[in-house]
Amino acid sequence: MASIRSSFQPQLDNLNREIFTLVAFDPRGYGWSRPPGRDFPEDFLLRDARDGRDLMRALGYSRFSILGWCAGGISALLLAATYPDDVNKAVIWGAFAYMTDTLVDTFEALRDIDSWTFRPIVEELTTLYGEKYFRDTWNNFCDAMNAFISNPDGNICIEATERVTCPTLVAYGKLDGLIPEEHPLYLAEKIRNSQ
Repeated sequence: MASIRSSFQPQLDNLNREIFTLVAFDPRGYGWSRPPGRDFPEDFLLRDARDGRDLMRALGYSRFSILGWCAGGISALLLAATYPDDVNKAVIWGAFAYMTDTLVDTFEALRDIDSWTFRPIVEELTTLYGEKYFRDTWNNFCDAMNAFISNPDGNICIEATERVTCPTLVAYGKLDGLIPEEHPLYLAEKIRNSQ
């Protein structure tokens, strides 16, 4: 539920604008892309990927590099797999291609935002969204992510990993409290031309 501004402000402020043209967006229902409110149809991650691609096309970019974190990393992976001619390079971190019982347990443990130990993020998101929207949307997000466990092999985007052709950096934080290390290792193995 983080927004571009809350998650990527240092990058937005400090990347060299003489070298990079930066386009950042919050998926519909997140951050500053409201209204509408966030919903979670079965294809919400692919919808976010399509929205990102459509935005770039509307801005006149037919080829671009992408960067995504967590669910945004999954959407970035789906964008690269679905529109390979559009994506030059990708950076994907904190992402996962399948749901596991461990991840379901993690989302369940994090469902109650009152139990989050890092209070500044709770305060920031409450200020951004208002308490009710934040609580309701986070709860719905947990439901949507956990629903993937019922797919064969917990599939979220397993087949997409083999369709990504652009050079891809798969990043992972050793102290990541959400995503076990098996997931970035899987992505790096399945995505050809990845590091």
